[in-house]
Amino acid sequence: MPQRVFADPEGKKDWKEYGTLKEVPTLANDAGKYAGLLPGVDGNSLIVTEEPGEDFTAYTYYCFDKKGHLVQLRFEVQTAWGWGFREEGPIVNRHVSFRGIEFFDTKTEESCRNPGLTQMKFLRT
Repeated sequence: MPQRVFADPEGKKDWKEYGTLKEVPTLANDAGKYAGLLPGVDGNSLIVTEEPGEDFTAYTYYCFDKKGHLVQLRFEVQTAWGWGFREEGPIVNRHVSFRGIEFFDTKTEESCRNPGLTQMKFLRT
């Protein structure tokens, strides 16, 4: 559970702190945003953001060390079709060193082929 919870439910740049995650109103698709602060190990902390859309939800994970320096970044999108993709990596010389994109099944978290390209090909025919 997050230590601190913030949200801009309507996407109007009107961020508010909430006592718990359950108190956050439903986020508007393609506009609302949520951010949670979670304590980590050895003084590290994690900030998680969520931005729901009509067909997907985007998540960004920011890991900070105890000095407040960003040390790791992860970006993930989960689609309404049961697949997602993510990329993550450490911060090296103030740049993200991504390790490539991984496509995955949103129910099992197992890696899979790029289902998005298959669906896009289908839509073009």
